[in-house]
Amino acid sequence: MSMATQRCKQALILSVGIAGLIFSGLAFAQQHGAAITKNCGDPVRACETNAECSDDTDLCTNEVCDTTTNTTTTTFCSFIVTNFDGFFDTLRIDTAQDILATAGGNEFSDVPGVGTGLRVVPLNQYATCASSGLPAPKQWTLPCEIQRLVGLEPGAVEFIAEGFNPTIADALVGEVSDQATATYVDLCTGANTTNCNQTRINTLQASSFQEVEDGCDVGPPTTCDDSDACTQEACNPSTGQCETSNTVTCDDSNACTTESCNPGTGQCETTNTTTCDDSNACTTESCNPSSGQCETTNTTTCDDSDACTTESCNPGSGLCETTSTVTCDDSDVCTDDFCDPTTGLCDYVDNGTCGEEICRTPGFWGARGGNEKGVNITLAVIGDGLDVCGQQITNTDVNDPESAIEAICINKGDAQAKLMRHLTAASLNCELGACNANTEALLTYCNGICADNDNAGELSFCSDSLDCWNNGGHVMGDLTCVPAGVGICALSGFTCETNDDCDGGPDTCTMYADCHDDTSLCDSNFPEFCPPGPASSPKKCNEARKETGYIFDLPDAGYNP
Repeated sequence: MSMATQRCKQALILSVGIAGLIFSGLAFAQQHGAAITKNCGDPVRACETNAECSDDTDLCTNEVCDTTTNTTTTTFCSFIVTNFDGFFDTLRIDTAQDILATAGGNEFSDVPGVGTGLRVVPLNQYATCASSGLPAPKQWTLPCEIQRLVGLEPGAVEFIAEGFNPTIADALVGEVSDQATATYVDLCTGANTTNCNQTRINTLQASSFQEVEDGCDVGPPTTCDDSDACTQEACNPSTGQCETSNTVTCDDSNACTTESCNPGTGQCETTNTTTCDDSNACTTESCNPSSGQCETTNTTTCDDSDACTTESCNPGSGLCETTSTVTCDDSDVCTDDFCDPTTGLCDYVDNGTCGEEICRTPGFWGARGGNEKGVNITLAVIGDGLDVCGQQITNTDVNDPESAIEAICINKGDAQAKLMRHLTAASLNCELGACNANTEALLTYCNGICADNDNAGELSFCSDSLDCWNNGGHVMGDLTCVPAGVGICALSGFTCETNDDCDGGPDTCTMYADCHDDTSLCDSNFPEFCPPGPASSPKKCNEARKETGYIFDLPDAGYNP
């Protein structure tokens, strides 16, 4: 390893076409120019004998001359010219030179890069250079044009010295200087050509300083070893004698353990550990590393994530046991009673057995929006009008923004249009029949969502719940819908079809009434609405607009006749 400290000093000079030159009074107004950066590696002064590398300051080492790798003073340099023109003009580089100042005089490296000359390297697509006619990597030569385009990286060209070999005096260990120069002209290709001169030669300069090293390496040091892996020995550079400078200390800062160093391995070993046990399977005991005393640091936590149960740990087995369960019963046969496992509170949900809801699909109401069998059932149920999605539904006409047919017969459109279809059918169902509290709450909530909200998730939730109910499902207290033919486990609240789905025991499956039953349409208040038979062809629905641009006026959608 070289005894000299590796250093490389760089200097950067930015030129705007005036570096080293004096121009006329108009030159101050220009913002044209380029920049140059310089970088060089550190040369090494080659040595010939070990005597040149003696070091009396350290008696524990023997410095030697590295005659294998440090046999040359070759150093490598490069510099880069970059277009930073403020008017985004293209610049043409005409000349480039690298000059290394050494004890034996200056060394020059020029384009076109023959022998030890400069190698020309365009750095990006915005730099183009003339062909040298030589094979790679010396295929490019000057002149080079570098562009600067708005919003893109500037054009740049690198010039690489193939290897300087400076003459470095034996006594010289320090810095040598290197200077790079380049000249260019502004081609005035930008939009603003004021004060732009295509004949003016602009000069760029950048300097670099290289640290010259002495080429000596540190030889083999004096070896110190007392055969005890628990101690550390080192040679004193002032005396050249071995000294024990450190002994391995074993302490893990844990009062519960005893540690010692193994002289054979130099590793710390734990020779004793305090044992802690309180004979309670529900607790975890450990030794406090600060005091060395046994402590109970953990107790088994029993929680089945069901707020309706109380759990405790059995100290003998260490297993959790359920010791109490919340019982819910409101003595109302019209509700299913269960404990909410999230809150631990009783919940009482209308089971649908004490009232007759009437529910029909949008297709049913669309097919009965004309004079089917002498009566327009849809129009009769509308009455004085229904408030659906923030607008009035008053008729069953075609091409009318207040038409139930236009809303019901949608078969395309966005999530809001889809929700309008299910809301209209549900509103007609609740107007005709006696919707329970859960269904009314769902209808109220979804009307608000449709009129004032564009959240896709909420629109989809409402569409799915209403569609489920319109098809005979049952609306729960949380406004979700259990499909027709599906029930709820009384204790767990899980969906089910049989008691077996509720894991047996006290938990049973409660099935809900299907409000889609045809006989329920024959309500005592509307005996004329008992369907006399299958509806005729839904002529009105076929005539309705079914394109994405729906006819009714939704918020922010506009009227689209």
